Amino acid sequence: MRPNRRIATLLVVAAAATFTSAASAQKQQTLPPNLPKIVTDAMETNLKECEAGEKPLYKPGFLTVRDINADGKPDYILDYDHFQCGERVSMFCGTGGCQHEIFASEEEKGYVPVWNKLARKVTFLTLNKRPAMRIDIHGTLCGRNGAERCTLTLYWNGSEFHPAN
Repeated sequence: MRPNRRIATLLVVAAAATFTSAASAQKQQTLPPNLPKIVTDAMETNLKECEAGEKPLYKPGFLTVRDINADGKPDYILDYDHFQCGERVSMFCGTGGCQHEIFASEEEKGYVPVWNKLARKVTFLTLNKRPAMRIDIHGTLCGRNGAERCTLTLYWNGSEFHPAN
């Protein structure tokens, strides 16, 4: 191989390696330092799923802080679609979506878990002047085939999200 061709080959290999490492570099979400204990406990429990030597990665979108029950206090949503252990990216996901853990502030109890299940999508909205949570879940939970759409709407009743009657 001629020297110029060898240099060109090395440059192509170096460029490919740089592109691959840049593409595989993941952005890390910065988590707030003073999360409620119930939230940090949930995160630590799931960290145990990482094997020795696997670095946990909280990607942007893992933690959302917002008021979901209209009490003026922050609530916490953990979306495990945005979490990985080392190179394993879908540990907490399946055909029913990804694990979501949602914690709402409650006047007497501090923070309470309001959802800890798989969901394809979780949306918070106000319906009939009430805080609501719309969850897209696996079709079998609605008596359908797994791939069929199934949406559950839950309303905040002052202490939990509950189906409306």
